[in-house]
Amino acid sequence: MLNYSFFNKYISFIKILFFVFLLGVLSFGRAFSIVNLKIESTPLFVTEIFLLCSAPLIAAKIKKIIKIAPLFSGLMFAYVILGLLHLIYSFPAAGFFALRDFTFLCAYSLFLPVVVVCIDNLKALKASVYIIVFANIIAIGIGSLLIFGGPKVEAYGFVSNAKSFQIGMVYGISSIFLLTLYNFFDRKFLRLLILCLVSLNLYMIVILSVRSLWLAVILSAIFLMFLNGFKSTIRVYLKLLISFLMIGSLLFCFCMLTSKTRYLDNFINKGKSLFYVLDIVSGNSSNLNRGSLSETGQVGYDNIVWREKIWKQTLNFAGDSFLFGKGFGNYPEYDIWGVGKRPCNPFTDSKITPTHNYLLTVFYKTGIVGLTLFFSINLFVFYYALKHLKTCKNVFVAIIVKSSLSVLLLWYVMALFFDVIDSPPTSILLWIFIGLIFAAVKVDHPETSLGHKSSQPKVHIKNED
Repeated sequence: MLNYSFFNKYISFIKILFFVFLLGVLSFGRAFSIVNLKIESTPLFVTEIFLLCSAPLIAAKIKKIIKIAPLFSGLMFAYVILGLLHLIYSFPAAGFFALRDFTFLCAYSLFLPVVVVCIDNLKALKASVYIIVFANIIAIGIGSLLIFGGPKVEAYGFVSNAKSFQIGMVYGISSIFLLTLYNFFDRKFLRLLILCLVSLNLYMIVILSVRSLWLAVILSAIFLMFLNGFKSTIRVYLKLLISFLMIGSLLFCFCMLTSKTRYLDNFINKGKSLFYVLDIVSGNSSNLNRGSLSETGQVGYDNIVWREKIWKQTLNFAGDSFLFGKGFGNYPEYDIWGVGKRPCNPFTDSKITPTHNYLLTVFYKTGIVGLTLFFSINLFVFYYALKHLKTCKNVFVAIIVKSSLSVLLLWYVMALFFDVIDSPPTSILLWIFIGLIFAAVKVDHPETSLGHKSSQPKVHIKNED
């Protein structure tokens, strides 16, 4: 009886710890994830500390978790086993670099069962949305410091370690959840708050000038129309457009009056640089006169060319290891500007140059076998979620599933152009939101529960159209 009571208290502790961890990651991104404890000069980061604390819980519940979706569990098992084999094979030569790659690509998948266990009822599902929105508000404050704080952002302490594309992803994630929640609320005041917060998010996304984030948000918004119903979503988007124009105009005037125009100039020139993509992809980049571009335009042009060269060299590097890849801790020696020294530290300031494309990363490390497993895992998630949406009993559960699917699409698009899968605060988001889908379905179908009683009302979804 004592042991049972202790384990229940341990579960409660992990649940609280998970929500605190989620708030930290979403609010501060890299600035939070690099917090660590030094053990004989070897850092143990907060992400790994949390997973170690959660390990007994995962071990105790793993059999019941597997039963929720046996086929999916089989794919995950095969993917992790492949990663373990690569780790065992690569570790003697690559050491902690091999462990680093295994952690990013495979070990972080443990967040999936953690989410399923921690979010085991409707109250916990709602708490996860509150965390996302609260983190969004904090991230807006941090983004404002990065954008308007001037050149000496290091003066803001650990917050200065936040990356703009990671903060931008939080704006996109929260906006997706808020827009899906819009029709859930009847009170006009709450709907107005949603429109204002999403409008502020969109303004920050525009000003951050991360072009892949623009694309990701547009595609996610289109996908939401298919999930939420075309007519009802268009009505929400039209109201959002009016709100965005009003709030955007006020913020634009503020920037002009306070001479905070640097990021407005970046937005204009980054927008222009999108036209370079067509020339570069078609092989006509020689037709572009780089010297005639503005300084920001040159940076935008160089970023596109840089990625093109990195991707080609990565494919050449992986060419002779098509089936199983190059393994972990083995990195291409890129012949391109901006690439630092050879990797020297597997922890912080590693000098590793990521591929800035998650498909290439998985492919060159684990081959076509690993990429096929990874692709199958993600494809199954969409099949599983869309199938359960047809029979979903609870409106709020459906909102969680639809929002999480759209967030996954945003993640996929961002990860095609940034080192999303190679960075802990963004890599774990893939597994967290996959876990949120399974957790939501489990809450909607108590017969698949992990031993906890569930009694949410059966509320059928209205067709908005």
